[in-house]
Amino acid sequence: VSLSAQVMVACLTAIATAQIPNNTNACYGEYSLCSTGECSLGPCGVCPPKTFVCPLKDSSGKYECFDSPDQYIKCPMLSNTHLDWNLTVAERLDYLVAHTSLEQQAAQLTNLAPELRELGVPAYNWLNDDEHGVRREHATTFPDGPALGASWDADLLWRVGQAVGQEARGGHNGYTHSGDRAMTGNQNGLGITLYAPNLNLVRDPRWGRAQEVYSEDPCLTAKLTVGYVTGSQGMSPNGTMLDEKFLQTGACCKHYVAYDLENQPTSRQTFDAQVDVRSMWEHYMPAFDACFNEAKAMHTMCSYNALNGYPTCGDPGLLNHVLRDMWQWDGFVVSDYDAWANIYSTHHFVANLTAAAAEGINAGMDQEGGGNKTVALLPEAVAMGMTTASNVETSFRRLFKSRIQLGMLDPPTMNNYNKVPFSVVGNAAHTELNREAAGKSMCLYKNTDSLLPLDAKDFTAEHSLLIIDMSAGSGVNIIGNYADPPDNGSVSFGEGLRNVLAPHSQRRPQGQFVNDTTYNNDYIIEEMSNGIQDCERSCLEVDACLHFTFAPGGSPLAGHCKMYGEGAQATKHVGSTSGLLSPMPTSAVGTARGCSNISCPDDTHFADAVAKAKVADVTVLVLGLYTGCHGDVACESEGWDRTSIALPGQQEALLAAVRPAAKKLVCVLVHGGGLQLTTVMAQCDAVLDAWYPGAEGGNGLADVMFGKVNPAGRSPQTHYQSDEDLPPFGQMDLYADKGVTYRYFSGDVVIPFGFGLSYTSFKYSGLSIPSTVKACDDINLTVSVQNTGNVDGDEVVQVYVKQPNATVPVPRVRLVAYQRVSLKAGASSQVQLRIEPKFHSIVPWGTEFFNPDLTVEAGMLSVYVGGGQPDHYPDGLSAQVQIEATTALRSCPQGDRRWGA
Repeated sequence: VSLSAQVMVACLTAIATAQIPNNTNACYGEYSLCSTGECSLGPCGVCPPKTFVCPLKDSSGKYECFDSPDQYIKCPMLSNTHLDWNLTVAERLDYLVAHTSLEQQAAQLTNLAPELRELGVPAYNWLNDDEHGVRREHATTFPDGPALGASWDADLLWRVGQAVGQEARGGHNGYTHSGDRAMTGNQNGLGITLYAPNLNLVRDPRWGRAQEVYSEDPCLTAKLTVGYVTGSQGMSPNGTMLDEKFLQTGACCKHYVAYDLENQPTSRQTFDAQVDVRSMWEHYMPAFDACFNEAKAMHTMCSYNALNGYPTCGDPGLLNHVLRDMWQWDGFVVSDYDAWANIYSTHHFVANLTAAAAEGINAGMDQEGGGNKTVALLPEAVAMGMTTASNVETSFRRLFKSRIQLGMLDPPTMNNYNKVPFSVVGNAAHTELNREAAGKSMCLYKNTDSLLPLDAKDFTAEHSLLIIDMSAGSGVNIIGNYADPPDNGSVSFGEGLRNVLAPHSQRRPQGQFVNDTTYNNDYIIEEMSNGIQDCERSCLEVDACLHFTFAPGGSPLAGHCKMYGEGAQATKHVGSTSGLLSPMPTSAVGTARGCSNISCPDDTHFADAVAKAKVADVTVLVLGLYTGCHGDVACESEGWDRTSIALPGQQEALLAAVRPAAKKLVCVLVHGGGLQLTTVMAQCDAVLDAWYPGAEGGNGLADVMFGKVNPAGRSPQTHYQSDEDLPPFGQMDLYADKGVTYRYFSGDVVIPFGFGLSYTSFKYSGLSIPSTVKACDDINLTVSVQNTGNVDGDEVVQVYVKQPNATVPVPRVRLVAYQRVSLKAGASSQVQLRIEPKFHSIVPWGTEFFNPDLTVEAGMLSVYVGGGQPDHYPDGLSAQVQIEATTALRSCPQGDRRWGA
């Protein structure tokens, strides 16, 4: 059975057996339930309940009705229109263009696209921030970007992407069928066009959105991006469609390009990234090349910043030239929220908003993200001669081509993805995949005397295992950003450990609430919520939370849930609802708070943590950062950069206090951007990096700590020694000063990129690689990897190159290939890897910024194969490969696998 058939069979099985709530199966395809009971693409009150309305009026000017989706094809007036599935895409678009005005076309170039009722085209919300899961409370929240990056597993990313794509389809189908087209309020996550993945690179670890992205490395990010995009779009990893006609979803390559700061040294909305041609094509562009040219992503999002004086959303070199002319990409470009308007409003690049509308559309923009104030001015810009109706038409065509590719304008029963049920959202299989992803992302940096894995049989006495968690490991925090709190909860670190040692000692909801009351003092953490019961569930996910209060907002999930500890004091507050929980039941897993909250402002809770650590056999100390915040030393988020990589507040002092008391100390890290870990590595007996591991993070941590999973995560970022090692904020040149990222940095580091330990050991031998290759040839190598320990485990085989004969500046070292392999204890595997020419190409002197003639240089290529970087992994193998005849990449036959050509 083909993969496509497997996917469809699974979905059909689910729809046959699952209970679908809330009328999510009331209609079919893009049809939505009317309040009058019929299913329609637009008009309501024209047909009897439980029937379907034909999309176009008949010759007498009336809508006909039909009883079931398969009768759609009998509707009148469909032939030779945009709804005629027998026409080519171009012919269908021609019809749409011929039957819409300039004003109607311009009105479609926005997130909230209005209906075209006379054409039978329903309204559609393009906005779906589905970076590591569909952004709805029912959906599966997978690990955040760096955690997925730490897996070094492109197949896992494909499966995660496939799951996200299925949930996006199932959710879209269910919400649409029940009558919700997501056109009111700030609704998010109900559509099938995903604002994902975020494939910018971590240049500076203090960047607030480092938590969203996979890595600091172009090669690692490129290959993971291809996995996620092809999986989510319903494609095989090689880019072929699983369905013969339609895409499952449309993915987005964001943020294009050179975007990697929020508010340091200035706002991202005014920042002008000064990028030289070498940094541009060595660092900033390769992952986008993979997203566009290999994964065939449907759209891209231009970024807030300017690039060398030109706002990216108005830069014809970036958009029309590189994307359309050079790469021949046929997708559409959406602006980041209000970034099209920012051409005028923040960058002041043009004189007014009408000029900004023209600047964007002329450069290659297609859709305004965040509103319509700019595209609404396009007819005026056309009238003033600042742009042309043809440019508006081109963007209109691109957007409707995407809707056709998704099957949104075809007969409902002809699109197999319309069969995906709402029950696929957050299903058991995806929860299990989520747990697998969490386990695969964990990085083990230290394991003195093989402290880990722990044996559950050793922890029977009360509080024999202690977890000190200031809420960094809470279910509220570990899901990361761009995630709504799952309505079935997320598994905190404490809960995950109790699931192993004391599964019957979890707290349960009390359901006792008091109106017009809130709390003061002993604040822990806050998150958005949609009601007091959800707020109570969140409190259950924070071990130290005993009191909670909910204040409603202006729309669903806009309410505020604040959580407090034992020192909270009740006070009257009209409109708020509060509740309380019982303390954590006594069990083998003891709990301590350590700090008041993640910011750790003082030592209020140190004494309690120290006293409990003295009693415990093993202490687990959770350290790190949190997201969804602004203006806090522990905060990393969209709009907010950290100013230091040091552990925030008094966290390091907490470690110093606990260390002498703890018999054995396991430190667990929760974060996105890199941290200063010198003290952690010196003081802790074992160090596990969990990143933001998603809703199954607690189970994933427990799986690793108790040996169900052998850790094989490898750090996707460099952990530097101090802030002094970092570049000035906003310095985009990778080569300047000491250099930045492992490829350019010349100093010592605490945790190198690609590093991670295992519970077993591996040996490399028998490297086979050609001694001479032509410039355009792939370098195919084989190496034998043996698991020399007595525990099954995964190894990440990494291939790096150095170029001692380069005639221009090149990275000090660079990753060119990798593969994660699973080996039974004692087993060996012949691992085959391929080095593509583009990953060791150089940027010649005199290269034009938007016409790069990237080149594979003749000379010696030093190749290193092992479990890490050559300067940090002494047991690897190496070889020299002679490259013949300097050749421009654009002349190589692998033209569809190269950038800058």
